[in-house]
Amino acid sequence: MIRRGNLILNLTAPADVQAAVLPHLERLVASLPGAVGGPARRAQTGRAPAGQSAERIAAEALLVPSDVSYVALALPGARYGTDAHVHEQVLAHLLRTGYLWEHVRMKGGAYGASASARGMDSVFGFSSYRDPRITATLDAYRGALEHYAGGALSREELDLAVIGVTGHSIRPLSPGEKGIAALRRHLYGVTDELRQRNHQMLLGTEVDDVTAAAARLAAALDSGVVVVLGGQENVDRAAEQLPELASRQVVLPQ
Repeated sequence: MIRRGNLILNLTAPADVQAAVLPHLERLVASLPGAVGGPARRAQTGRAPAGQSAERIAAEALLVPSDVSYVALALPGARYGTDAHVHEQVLAHLLRTGYLWEHVRMKGGAYGASASARGMDSVFGFSSYRDPRITATLDAYRGALEHYAGGALSREELDLAVIGVTGHSIRPLSPGEKGIAALRRHLYGVTDELRQRNHQMLLGTEVDDVTAAAARLAAALDSGVVVVLGGQENVDRAAEQLPELASRQVVLPQ
């Protein structure tokens, strides 16, 4: 596992510091073993054996002594570099700055709520923070997707969302943030050309594109995974409506 062929070093520093540090890094790299000898081994993928299906976890509760909860929902999403992912980015911005803020934060009393389109993982996610409700928040996640799938988005709202997503992607970064961003893009294979294509797709997003993204995610709700971090009493109350929470519970150590 620890060898030169598996190593990637990322250094962010002024030129004079780099010149001073590089010889030390070169000696470190040289001290690591090279190719691994012996017969090649097949990597273990963690997949179920042929003829068997992996257990699907629909919901899980992580129990802690708390009067409030953290409620998450993950759905299959689109891959980075596709039109669908760009449309999910816009939808996520609309949800976390509008619908979720109103229904989970303002009406529901949670400290916060968010939505995210994680293109590298192909996951679209919802989350709430210090939330006094569980099932009502999950209902709000569903309602949010159905709201936009039903054609509730106006052109003005879309334009503001596109500006918001654009502003986040081109915001100024500190040198440290630039270094980490460059490393992540290298690891994930995100080229400048791919980022530019992503930006052009963003600018070309239409209302119908976001409506279709919301409808697609709403149709995937039954294949989503719910995880709740909260107290036993709140989880038990939620399990009356979501029985899966009762069947899979983990008490976290204090």
